[in-house]
Amino acid sequence: MGRSIVRFEVFPMNNGSKLIMKEFINQLTDHTPKDLAGWQVCLMHLSNVINDSTIEIPDNEWEKWYEEYKSLVEQYK
Repeated sequence: MGRSIVRFEVFPMNNGSKLIMKEFINQLTDHTPKDLAGWQVCLMHLSNVINDSTIEIPDNEWEKWYEEYKSLVEQYK
């Protein structure tokens, strides 16, 4: 089995910078939606830090995203 690669790219912009996260998934598995949901929540937390925001993200936020990503991944398996 191959491995997935996660790549972060940062580009300068006129009013700051742009962060792009790319995940290259070699093989879709039953765990893939959970990984994607985890990244979603991590990026939400990162956005809070960057924007000096205090928006609370519930501990179970990943579960909502898991269901959404699970449906999407099933379309491509």
